[in-house]
Amino acid sequence: MQKYNQAEELLKILDRPAFAVSDGTVILANDAALQRQVKIGTQIDTILLTGKEAYSTFTDGRLHLRLSIEDSVWEASVTKAMDVDLFLMERSVNEQELQIMSLAAMQLRTPLSELMALTNQLFREESIKDPVLLAKLNRSLLSMQRLVGNMADAPRYSNSANYMMQTRNVNAYIRELMEKSQHLLEKAGYTLSYTAPEEEIFALVSTERLERAIYNLLSNAMKFSPVGSSISVRLEKCKEKLMLTVTDEGNGLTNKVCENVFTRYLREPAIEDSRVGMGLGMLYVCAAASAHGGTVLLRQPEGKGLSVTMTLSIKNNPPGMFHSDIFPIDYSGGRDHALLELSDVLPSELYE
Repeated sequence: MQKYNQAEELLKILDRPAFAVSDGTVILANDAALQRQVKIGTQIDTILLTGKEAYSTFTDGRLHLRLSIEDSVWEASVTKAMDVDLFLMERSVNEQELQIMSLAAMQLRTPLSELMALTNQLFREESIKDPVLLAKLNRSLLSMQRLVGNMADAPRYSNSANYMMQTRNVNAYIRELMEKSQHLLEKAGYTLSYTAPEEEIFALVSTERLERAIYNLLSNAMKFSPVGSSISVRLEKCKEKLMLTVTDEGNGLTNKVCENVFTRYLREPAIEDSRVGMGLGMLYVCAAASAHGGTVLLRQPEGKGLSVTMTLSIKNNPPGMFHSDIFPIDYSGGRDHALLELSDVLPSELYE
């Protein structure tokens, strides 16, 4: 155990629950982790809820995982450090906190809807004649709708059992999203490139979850990249798994943000970089990956930039699966999904 002395010292100074894994076994844990029933000698595979396959091939970066420890579910991230896999445990998933957030959002929806209706009336009556002002107002309202919608839907998205799936040509679906996004990002001063296999790839997916996750990844890439830079999206197929990677040319994330990037929405209120936002975007990305049997890997390549990979398992309809004929409710209220989801990063002239 002498070779792990440095890792042991690192665990002692961490104020959050953390433990170290070597050869698939928990070998070290700090007091905070031990108090949460992490046991030395535990085989990591026995407590992993998500990301088993991704973890088995994990070599670098920061990988999002969910752990089940003594009937409690924990968000966690793992990195390579000092010849061990260092697991940082986040707060346990607390549905009650998300429900409170959702209830607050529900209360905000009524005055927001009234404000949007009043604005539409002013548009029709041409009470406001300045097109620039109209565009700014429209964009601000959609940004508010996006934020309130994210808060309201957070509990539903965190519950991986509550979603509708259908068989789609995933390659064609994502390509359609990218073609529309390329035009919008160009108007914002960014270049978006997309590469994917030529073949059709059919899989069982939740298009709403997948769409919102992809738009959140694009939004984050734009926030942390300078105008004029390039953002690349790559879809790869590896056996029965899809890997969607979004890479930007920004300055990456600070160590402080990176440590809890997957659960930023649980942090204490503080004055910080406004680009981080509430942090619900990564909740949506991780929830979408989990719902499709995958996980999320974050890498900061040498030089600059951030690369986020969302993995999805290619699954088909199991025998006897029930399909509902009920038309799903449009979460956007009939508004353009791309303009809504990217309203925090697109220029206001697109909202005239």
